[in-house]
Amino acid sequence: MPSGWYYGVDGNEGGKIELLPVVLHELAHGLGFITATDGSDGSFALGYPSVFDHYLFDTSAGRHWDQMTATERAASAVACRRLVWDGANVIREAPAVLNDKPALRVNAPSSVAGVYDVGVAVFGPALTATGLTANVVQFNDGFGSPSNACEPAINATALSGKIALVDRGTCGFTVKVKNAQNAGAIAVIVCDSLPGCPPQGMGGTDATITIPSVRVTQDDGNLLKSALASGLNVTLRRDPTLNQGADGGNQVLMYSPTTYSSGSSVSHWDVSPDPDLLMEPSLMGGVSSNVDLTRWFFADLGWTGTPADVTPTPPAPTAPTIALAAAPNPMRSQGLVRFVLARSGWVTLEVLDASGRVVARLADGEPRPAGLNEIAYEPGALHNGLYFLRLRTAAGEAIGKVAIAR
Repeated sequence: MPSGWYYGVDGNEGGKIELLPVVLHELAHGLGFITATDGSDGSFALGYPSVFDHYLFDTSAGRHWDQMTATERAASAVACRRLVWDGANVIREAPAVLNDKPALRVNAPSSVAGVYDVGVAVFGPALTATGLTANVVQFNDGFGSPSNACEPAINATALSGKIALVDRGTCGFTVKVKNAQNAGAIAVIVCDSLPGCPPQGMGGTDATITIPSVRVTQDDGNLLKSALASGLNVTLRRDPTLNQGADGGNQVLMYSPTTYSSGSSVSHWDVSPDPDLLMEPSLMGGVSSNVDLTRWFFADLGWTGTPADVTPTPPAPTAPTIALAAAPNPMRSQGLVRFVLARSGWVTLEVLDASGRVVARLADGEPRPAGLNEIAYEPGALHNGLYFLRLRTAAGEAIGKVAIAR
């Protein structure tokens, strides 16, 4: 456990707690990142909603908190993955801050088809954008609770080349995944044994594990089990069309666990964003001086002015006016960033890493003609991985992605 305070501002806190993000977090609360509404019973403070409530949107009810009854608000506060922030500034900036989302997509049968949230393991290989697609087979070890995969499989032939479905409990995650790997499975889905949401990650260490694994909630696990007999086929991947910590419309999830937590629920981002955000309910080791989406949250509330390290964001265009792409993609040593402008004007073009840090500026307020434009780009010493392109113009902005793969 961390012990003592680290007073530096570089994120190198080691075994201590870095003071800076704690101070920034509490300042943000004091300046308005909090609702005065009581989420446990849904009652407004002094009988009126706060400005915060105007942007809390329940995707199931289709209404904001200021439009709901107290009973509806109380239910929304514990409706995991249903409560989002729908301010325009946060929605616009989320793709530039959040990484691609690891997800389980059910391809068949149609009765359970769709995208399911997953927790990922810290051991074994990570999910890729290409992903793995295969039929799902339930693990059977023939002992005690046969689907918990705590002993070697007795249905190895059926599991070979398939994705194994196992239940949590009795033994560690690495034991389950290793037994599935030994049986020939190409990936593992672990179903939670107790209610809860969102699905958590999986800890453990085993350098010999070579297949990916994910964890789903008990409710989602039961749905998957119900479809096994109908030929359950899924894809496990890191989906570049989705952002980790947001819904399909880039609306960032709010912290609304199924058990209400006074002082934490609703007044924080959810715990699922990757990378971790400053205004999550608990301090994570990767958070330091970057205020990430917090700055855009305050823009949604009506704060004016621009942080010194942020290029001014022009108003969003009323119609698409910009196209942005990198070529080749993935990029190795050098390439081009291409964009199309509906009319001439100034542009700022930046490359950002997964944390939202600007790692290269290819154009800084320079004039560009209407039509197709190309700017040469050489990644230099950047590590392999996924990076974001951010183009800003007087007409609006566009976000693109470029993978560096040498």
